[in-house]
Amino acid sequence: MGEINALFCATDTIAIGAIQYCHSQDLRVPEDVMVASVGDSRAGRVAYVPLTSAHLHYRTAGDKAASLLLDQLADLRARPRELELGWELKCRASTGDENADENIWAL
Repeated sequence: MGEINALFCATDTIAIGAIQYCHSQDLRVPEDVMVASVGDSRAGRVAYVPLTSAHLHYRTAGDKAASLLLDQLADLRARPRELELGWELKCRASTGDENADENIWAL
């Protein structure tokens, strides 16, 4: 098996742990191993190596879900609806993008 040069983690917390492990093994992020994840958490934004992460618009999803539920409860004969929400990739240093335009302290 060849060397790992990239990791995609299910959560920012796992990715931060992976970055810490890489550091303990003298692996440089992103030079030796690139790391990305899902969640776009505050912790990931201010990590030792700021984390590239997919932002899933959780608040919008919650608002839309509540609205759909209330609509369904108001008319029990209404057909269930599906709604697909987008996501946004936030590229940062963990994958080699310094993204100088982003103010990580504006949390």
